[in-house]
Amino acid sequence: MTFDMPTIYFGFILVSAVCVVLVVLLRVQNGGRFQGTGLWVLGFVLQFTGTLFLPLRVFIPSSMVIFMANILLIGGVLSIKTGIEQFCSLRSIRLFDSVLFGVFAVVVAFASFSQVDTFRFRVVLFSLVLAWFSGETAVRILVFAPRTVRQRAGTVGGALGAYSLVSGLRALLHVLAESGFDLFHVSGLEVAVIFSFAICYLVLVFALTLAVNNRLLAELASDVSIRKKTEAVIRLRLSLWEYSQDHDYKDLMRRALDEIESITQSKIGFFHFYDESKEQLALQVWSSRTLRDFCHVTGNDTMYDIERAGVWADAVRQKKPLVHNDYSSLADRKGMPEGHAPVFREAVAPVLRQGRVVAVMGLGNKEEPYSDDDMRLVSFLADTTFSFVERKQTEARIEKLNADLARQAMTDELTKLPNRRSFFRDARREFGRARRYGYPCVILMLDLDGFKAVNDQLGHDAGDRVLKRLAALLRKGVRDTDYPARLGGEEFAVLLADTGTEDALVMAERIRASVEKAARSTGRDSMRVTVSIGVAGIRAEDKHVEDMVKRADEALYAAKAAGKNRVQTAT
Repeated sequence: MTFDMPTIYFGFILVSAVCVVLVVLLRVQNGGRFQGTGLWVLGFVLQFTGTLFLPLRVFIPSSMVIFMANILLIGGVLSIKTGIEQFCSLRSIRLFDSVLFGVFAVVVAFASFSQVDTFRFRVVLFSLVLAWFSGETAVRILVFAPRTVRQRAGTVGGALGAYSLVSGLRALLHVLAESGFDLFHVSGLEVAVIFSFAICYLVLVFALTLAVNNRLLAELASDVSIRKKTEAVIRLRLSLWEYSQDHDYKDLMRRALDEIESITQSKIGFFHFYDESKEQLALQVWSSRTLRDFCHVTGNDTMYDIERAGVWADAVRQKKPLVHNDYSSLADRKGMPEGHAPVFREAVAPVLRQGRVVAVMGLGNKEEPYSDDDMRLVSFLADTTFSFVERKQTEARIEKLNADLARQAMTDELTKLPNRRSFFRDARREFGRARRYGYPCVILMLDLDGFKAVNDQLGHDAGDRVLKRLAALLRKGVRDTDYPARLGGEEFAVLLADTGTEDALVMAERIRASVEKAARSTGRDSMRVTVSIGVAGIRAEDKHVEDMVKRADEALYAAKAAGKNRVQTAT
């Protein structure tokens, strides 16, 4: 039984036209976003054009029709195949495909224009080439492609596999067919094959549409994930900035590790400083989870030579981020400090300043392999966190410098006692407290007797030694709650807090006696001076601490006038 082939081919042409329209719409809808879709359009247009040639047999020489139809149909399949490879990011074997297509074109040309009846040969050759092009791509997608490609384009591989199977069956059908086979009067099996081609053709178009949609959804999900991660990073950066205001740099580093561990779903993390000039790592900080559950390495600035470190420190040596997603398979895994957590996967990023590695951040033991996005995130946060650390360290240095400057501004350089400015600041504060709560307080004014002679006879170095000695005796002779100071030259003062006049006189006499004793026991280059002391306690009529100082100063001059080396109470 034979069938009217023109009717069947008309239906096939209609299917081809529908496929062209669908693929063009697919290309337009995704805006050419994905590589390879333009070749799909070209391929289906070539296929449609090739099917149009077959009914033109009555108008164009048969040999030309057969040659052009075969070339256009196989060229269309090759174009679709190449587009699918580009879309799926499969390694193309274009040279082999081009050679095969060229050989096919030469053989078909010879068979079409020769006088020998080669219909069966042409059909078998056409079907086998078609089976190869579609089948080879199907196998690459379904068997050898990465899992993500199989997930997104598995239906395309299945449609190509079916296409290849039908082509192979058609080749077998014509090998077994009797001679005299006519293109326009065929058996039911040939009709079934042509019908199967049409079905596979439509299925392939829908499979391509599904693959595009799957990839769009995957990229949308990826965009959403990236956006969420970006938002998390922005929030983390703000959080770290706020956290850095009230915490030291090590707390800040641990907080950053805890957060980046959560974002990347890692289980261990570390952040170490690196001294490139000494080629040493300073083991600084581990994440909270690492210390709690895994690692017991002693940190706190422990120095660790980089030459002892294994592959985990290659990021420092090579000055670039590195990922080891199969850590256990690496040959050189040495270099973990004693007590370090076991590692089976890691991502390590160095922090560079002016081309020099200054720190390194590492994460490890994520369940899934670390991705490029993870690595970029780790690198960014490592750099950001170290910037905050640098600021904290700079602030600490500035605070220390300010404290040193303030201390110097309030300290006598020679004796290291508080200077005049410092004394009056503390004295005013203590005076106000005494007035407010009714506490007693006393001021002692001291002046060295015979100090000028020491300078004149022994030189200023000897005078400086005398002043230092007196400062030492003052520190020893007063309490921690008292305020000794050098007001200038050989003049000193002591503010005695919560002290009555009688007790102050006892202390003043003890100081005077200690200076006298030191003068008697010294040699030629040591202290040969005594001290006169004026004592003034707070009075109800005193409005300022300067009132007490004035009376103590008057008592001091009275002691000087009375013969020196004595204690005199203000009247």
